[in-house]
Amino acid sequence: MKEKICDFVEKMKSDITDMTMALIRFKSENPPGNEEEIADFLASKLKTLGFKVKLVEAEPKRPNVIATLEGKRGFPTLIFNGHMDVVPAGPLENWKHPPYEPVLKNAKIYGRGAADMKGALSSIFNAAKAIVELGIDLKGNLVIQFVADEEEGGAKGTEFLVKNGLVKGDYAVVCEPSHLRIGVAEKGFIRAEITVRGKAAHSSTPSEGINAIVKMCRVIEALNDKLPKKFVNKRHPLLGGPTINVGTITGGVKVNIVPDKCTIQLDRRLIPGENSEGAFNEIIEILKSLRKRDSQLKYEVKLIGEAEPSEISPQEEIVKLLERNYKFVFHRRPIIYGLKGTTDARFFINQAKIPAAVFGPGSISEAHKVNEFVHVKELVSAAKIYSLTIFDFLA
Repeated sequence: MKEKICDFVEKMKSDITDMTMALIRFKSENPPGNEEEIADFLASKLKTLGFKVKLVEAEPKRPNVIATLEGKRGFPTLIFNGHMDVVPAGPLENWKHPPYEPVLKNAKIYGRGAADMKGALSSIFNAAKAIVELGIDLKGNLVIQFVADEEEGGAKGTEFLVKNGLVKGDYAVVCEPSHLRIGVAEKGFIRAEITVRGKAAHSSTPSEGINAIVKMCRVIEALNDKLPKKFVNKRHPLLGGPTINVGTITGGVKVNIVPDKCTIQLDRRLIPGENSEGAFNEIIEILKSLRKRDSQLKYEVKLIGEAEPSEISPQEEIVKLLERNYKFVFHRRPIIYGLKGTTDARFFINQAKIPAAVFGPGSISEAHKVNEFVHVKELVSAAKIYSLTIFDFLA
C-alpha cells in the first residue's frame, strides 16, 4: 500500500505545484496580518475532501483554520500545523520577479512564502487528498491547522488555539521548512531593552555632562564579556550553547550635545533547561555589578519579548514514524537536528503537552529572503512522507 500511496502522490506533482503557486498569490503579509482570504480558500478546499472545518478568530479578519477528518474509532489524533502568514516582501525592485506573482523555473517555485511556508501548506493538503482519494479508511482523527500570526510570535495563531483548549491530539507535525530534516529541539529567546541615562551638556564642555553612549559602551562590553563565560557549561547536543546579540542601538540628539540617553535591544537565545526568568536575571546581575563600580551609571531594563525553548525525545513515536517513512522514500536515514530559531512547535510541547516534530519542505536559508524559492521535488517528497505517516498512525 505504501508504494501505491507514493505513486499516487508522484502523479499529483502538478496539483501540488499549482496549489503552491495559488497560495503564494495571496498577499498574507504579517505585519499587518491579512490571512482572511487565504483561510477562506483553504477552508473551502478542505471541505471538498470531507473535513469538518472551523474558522476561529483571535481578532477580526485573522482566522485560523481547524479541519478534522474523523476516523471510525475516533482515536488517536494526529495534527499537522502550518502557518498562512508571510513576512513582508520588502522593496519590490530587489526581486527578480514580483513576489506575489509566482514563477516556476528549473523545477523551483519562486515567490514570497514559497519556502516559508506556502509550499508546505500545499504538501499537507495534497497528502490528505491522496489518503481520501485512495479510499483509505482512517481509524483515528486527522487534524489540519492552518494558522495565523506565526511570523509575529503566534499570539493570534497557535498560541491562541492552545490557550483556548482548541488543540487536542496525540502527536503533531509542525511543517516549517526543515529541508526534510526532523527537528526535535529548538532554542527559545528573551529580548531585553536597556536604557542608560546620562546628563546633557555642550560638547565643548563634555566634563559638565555624563555621556550616555560612552556608558552604554561599557554595558555592551560587559554583556559580551561576562555572559559568554556563564554559557561555558551550558551545552545542548543538537543546539550548542546559548548566545547573545545586541541588535539595535539608539542615542544622542546632535553631534555637539553630550547625549543624555542611549538605548539598546538585545536578543539572548535559550537552550532547553533554561528559562526566561533566569536569563533575564543574568543580565540584571551584570548591570548591578557595573553600577557598584560606577555610581554615575543609571539604567533601566525591561523584557520586551520571550519564547520558551522546547524539545522532545528522538525516541517519540512521531519521530520514528517520520524517520521510517523518510527512509521508505529516500532509502537512507534522515538527519535529526535542532533548530536555532523558534517555531509553533513550542506551544504544542510546552503548553499543550503534545509531542511535536518539525518537518517540512524548503530550506530555512531561503526564508525571509528576496527571490525565495522551494524545490518542487521537495514538496512532492514531503507530501509522500506526510501521507505515509497519516497511513501508519491513523489507518
